[in-house]
Amino acid sequence: MPVFFNRNWTATPRSTAGSSQVSAGRYPDDTELAALITELSVRNAEFRWIWTTGEVVMCGAGRKRLRHPEAGLLTLNYETLHVRAAPGETGLVVHVLSAEEGSPEAVALARLTTAVTEVPDLPHAG
Repeated sequence: MPVFFNRNWTATPRSTAGSSQVSAGRYPDDTELAALITELSVRNAEFRWIWTTGEVVMCGAGRKRLRHPEAGLLTLNYETLHVRAAPGETGLVVHVLSAEEGSPEAVALARLTTAVTEVPDLPHAG
């Protein structure tokens, strides 16, 4: 699955650090996440400050600039739904991304959707 990269870190450091804190709490044994947090803490004083203050800011909606490896730069609307965890569960976070109708981003997303749905038929077991 392609990875989207946030191209607008400077506009969203609190929500990025907050999301990282939530993820670190949900997945305490994730060594790659721990390494990323360590690297961000070493390289970015603002991230380090936000991380140490424990200030978690989870944005519910907005716009993000992302870079997709095939579609390029995209400015997309996003909405985030947080479903609280039941006892013993990890909870759920759903991110919905959308583009303005008729925008270049909408065309790019339609191309990606077409590429994903055009999967050749697989031979039937029999």
